[in-house]
Amino acid sequence: LELINPPSTSVIKCVARMFVLKQLIFSLASFSVSVGIFGALAFTSGNSPRPDYAYSSALFTTSSKLSTDNRHDGSFAQKAENQYWQNHCKRQIESLLVCGDGDLSYSASIAKDLADRGIQLTATVLEDQDTHHATYRNSKAHTSSIRSQGHTVTFRIDATDLSKHFSGENGRFDRIQFNFPHWRGKANNRYNRQLLDQFLCSSAEYISDDGGEIHVALCEDQGGASADSKKSWRESWMAPQYGNSNGLILMSVTPYIPLYDLSSHRGVDRAFSVGKKPENYVFSKPMQGIKTAKNLQLCCRHELHVRLPKAGQDLKPGSKYCVNDVIRGFAIERIAESVVDPGIRVEVPMRRVLTADECECDESVAVFLVVYCGESVPLTRDLGDKYREALENEVDQNHLSLRSNRAGRLVSRPFMHSFLDGLVYHYLQPKD
Repeated sequence: LELINPPSTSVIKCVARMFVLKQLIFSLASFSVSVGIFGALAFTSGNSPRPDYAYSSALFTTSSKLSTDNRHDGSFAQKAENQYWQNHCKRQIESLLVCGDGDLSYSASIAKDLADRGIQLTATVLEDQDTHHATYRNSKAHTSSIRSQGHTVTFRIDATDLSKHFSGENGRFDRIQFNFPHWRGKANNRYNRQLLDQFLCSSAEYISDDGGEIHVALCEDQGGASADSKKSWRESWMAPQYGNSNGLILMSVTPYIPLYDLSSHRGVDRAFSVGKKPENYVFSKPMQGIKTAKNLQLCCRHELHVRLPKAGQDLKPGSKYCVNDVIRGFAIERIAESVVDPGIRVEVPMRRVLTADECECDESVAVFLVVYCGESVPLTRDLGDKYREALENEVDQNHLSLRSNRAGRLVSRPFMHSFLDGLVYHYLQPKD
C-alpha cells in the first residue's frame, strides 16, 4: 500500500514524533521503577528500625514465588510466614542459635519479632566482648537491643566446636543459623570447605531430634546445589557433600533476602557483597518418610560389566531373570534395589552391549552405569562403595559372571543429581 500511495511528509513526521514520545514515556517509567526499588533497598539498610517484613524475609528466607513488589504491603510478613511454615516446618520452633553474627545486626533485626512469638534467641560471635565492641561501631547498641528483648548474647563462641559451650538438653536448639560463613582473610575453597564441614559436624549434635534444622546462607553458586557440571561442582564449597558426611540431608535451597547490615567483612567493620542470588541451605537429620527433592540428592556412580551368556544359554541356575531382562537394564536395577538400604534410590540411566571384538574377550559384555541416590539417607562415598560391592557379589554369585578386570573399582566421588544428564551425555560420546 505504501508503494502505491506513499504517505505524505507530514504523516511521516507525526508518526516519528509519536514513536519518540512512546520511547520517552517508557524510559521515564523504567527510571521511576528503578528509583522505587533503590529507595526500598536503601530503607532496609543502615541503622534505621526494620520494617515489619524483616523477620519473615531474613529469618524464614521466603520462596521467590512471593513477589518482592509486595514487600511494603502490611500483609507481606504474614503471607511469607504462612508460606514458610506450610513448605518447611511441621511445628513451631522454640529456640534459635545464631552463629558468627558479625556485628550482631542480624540478631538485633529479629530480636523483637522472636520475643513476640515466644522464640528464645541465642546470638553468638567469635570475638571476646572487648574486641567486638572495639571492632564494630554498633556492637554495644546491638548487644543492648538483643538483651532488652530477653534474649542471650554470648561472646567467644567457636561455631566449629560448640561442645565447648553447650551441653545436655539445654544445649539443643530447634534451629541453628550461620549466615555467610567465610574463613577470616583471603582464602580459597579448601579452607572455606573445611569451615563449613566443621560447622555442620559440630552443629549436627546440637539440633533437636524432632525436626531440628541447620540453616546456612551462602552466596550465589557457593553451595554447589545448582551445579550443572563437574567443573562448577568442583569450584563450589560442596555443601551437600559435607552435610551428608555429617549425617545430614539437604532438604531445601531457597532464595535468601538479607534485610540487615552486612557489616563484617573478614573480621572488620566493613560491608560485603553476597551477589545477586544468595541462597539458604536447610539441612536436617534423616526423618522417616521424608524425602528430599531429586535435584538436591547426592549420588555416587560406577560401571557394572557383566559377561553375557552365549546364544541359547540362560543365566545362572536360580536366577529369576532372562538375558533380555539384563540387556534392557530391568534386572540390574531390581538387583541393585535389593542390596541397598531403604532411603537409597537406584537408577541405571545408561547401558551398552559390547561385542567380543570390542571388549577383546570371548563373549559379549553388557555395561551398565549404576547410580545410587540419597533420597532420605545421607549418601557418602564409603556407603556407595559398600552398595557397589554388594551388587557385584549378588550378580556374580546368583545371576551372571562379571568381567573380572572391571570389578572391584571404587565408586565415584559424590555429585549432585542435577548434572547426571551431562555425565550420561559424556559417556555416550565416541571414545578414541
